[in-house]
Amino acid sequence: RDRLPALLDADIDEARSITDDAQPLEELQATLAVLDHYGTRYEVDFGIVRGLDYYTGMVFEMYTAGLGAQNQICGGGTYRLAQLFGGSETPSCGFGIGFDRVLEVCKIEPPREPRVAVVFLPDVAEDAIRVASRLRDDAGVRTTIDISGRKFGQQLKHADAIGADYAVIVGTKEVEAGMVTLRDMRTGAQEMLGFEEAVARIVG
Repeated sequence: RDRLPALLDADIDEARSITDDAQPLEELQATLAVLDHYGTRYEVDFGIVRGLDYYTGMVFEMYTAGLGAQNQICGGGTYRLAQLFGGSETPSCGFGIGFDRVLEVCKIEPPREPRVAVVFLPDVAEDAIRVASRLRDDAGVRTTIDISGRKFGQQLKHADAIGADYAVIVGTKEVEAGMVTLRDMRTGAQEMLGFEEAVARIVG
């Protein structure tokens, strides 16, 4: 305990001369060798103390630029907890990530998937629901269908309001022909197509 203050600002070689237990330092040095191999930037700090009591070995923290004082995005360490739950003593390592901070610094934009609204006439509602199911389940297209009883024109307005890229129109003539009408909500252009061709246009 008397040697602890000297350890706080020591490097590994100095720590080796201060402490009598060399094994933890050898394990740390082996870990640092792996980080060196991958070109990872790091700083050895014997003064870091994680807040959880169960850490029994090396602990680590990860930081990033661009977040001011709240720049830590990950922290963790090594521990031996299995025996507390009836298992054998097993070396383990765990960590926690601050996803909000990671997303803030990375500004990750998920890829935008096309969104489709199925618009239909009341007398072919069951056919429209089947089309919506095929779009979702078979083609994997993000699909909305309005079954609240809105009229055809109101359904189109709703599709535009929710930001749908396409409207898949199901009416009597589409059902009779075994096709759908695909309407581009950005341009207003529409065309009657077979189901597979409509899907290809949507995802293409």
